[in-house]
Amino acid sequence: MSFNSDTPISSAKENKFSGRYSYAKSIAKAIKSLQNDRSFVVALYSKWGYGKTSVMNMVKQQLKKSKVGKNIFCIDLVPWNFVSSGEVARYLFYELAEDCNNHKIKKFLRKKKEYIKPTINSISGIAQFIPGFGSALGSTLKTSTEFISAIGIKSYQKIKSELEKDIKKTGKKVVVFIDDIDRLDAEGVLDTFKLIKSVANIKGVVFFLAFDYEVVTAMLDNLHTTERGKDFIDKIVQIPLELPHIDRIELDDLFISGLNNILAHNHTETPDEDNSKVSFGLFYEDVKKYIDTPRSISRILNALEFVIPLLEGEVNTLDLICLEMIRVFKPKLYNTIRDNK
Repeated sequence: MSFNSDTPISSAKENKFSGRYSYAKSIAKAIKSLQNDRSFVVALYSKWGYGKTSVMNMVKQQLKKSKVGKNIFCIDLVPWNFVSSGEVARYLFYELAEDCNNHKIKKFLRKKKEYIKPTINSISGIAQFIPGFGSALGSTLKTSTEFISAIGIKSYQKIKSELEKDIKKTGKKVVVFIDDIDRLDAEGVLDTFKLIKSVANIKGVVFFLAFDYEVVTAMLDNLHTTERGKDFIDKIVQIPLELPHIDRIELDDLFISGLNNILAHNHTETPDEDNSKVSFGLFYEDVKKYIDTPRSISRILNALEFVIPLLEGEVNTLDLICLEMIRVFKPKLYNTIRDNK
């Protein structure tokens, strides 16, 4: 058996959809052209399962391998891996100060480590600010703004100013990649945006975000703040991008190719009767609207990979494929069919 892991691609060599590689190259080129005397927020919008992370990874690859790649410093920031946005803020500042491996910027920012550590130690210990340490500040820093309160506004301003000076001296551009913002709860989404716009609004830093715009705006709307979610996001994101649609033919080809591979390595044959193939073709034309993302293709192919060997020789293969597609995409209808057979 060969199942689809549904993991994002890590390089352009794994890309299966036309136009996406060139799109990623264009984004990387645009990021490299942004001025270094201010902070920018770029956002890539798309629904879940459509390949935002894959495109983000190709952008990252382009930034690193280009002629100016040595002048690009990339940081991956995953807010939902942290207990609070205060910890996210500490991690980001620590990465800027310490984790600049293989870049000249490291020698400039590394000296800030000793400056930041005493500042936080004066509150309640360095804790998770450094990977591998305990959790002493988790209950102290619950929001991004409390990070500033904890270290003191003057210390924060001085640290930020020093980071900006060091980034400028190196001539580097720092790109912070933040994926899956739409996996956070509403409060987490709000705090992440506050972190980007206020706490970490550092000159020379570009934030590259990826999320489902409709999901995130709905989350923010549900907080019942004085500002609509759409307006709030639009004030923060200066460069909004939409992930281009995948051509329907490409989605169909990916599914059919995967299905044929499953049938081939299981030595399973479909009925030769023309009416069976016609019926399946008509069924697919109706159900393919649910196979509208790379993730949905992985889901149905994994389901078929599992069930076809189990029932080989016991049922009509095309009927099995149709029923399995109904089970995956329309479970209530499948249950009705099962309970009324």
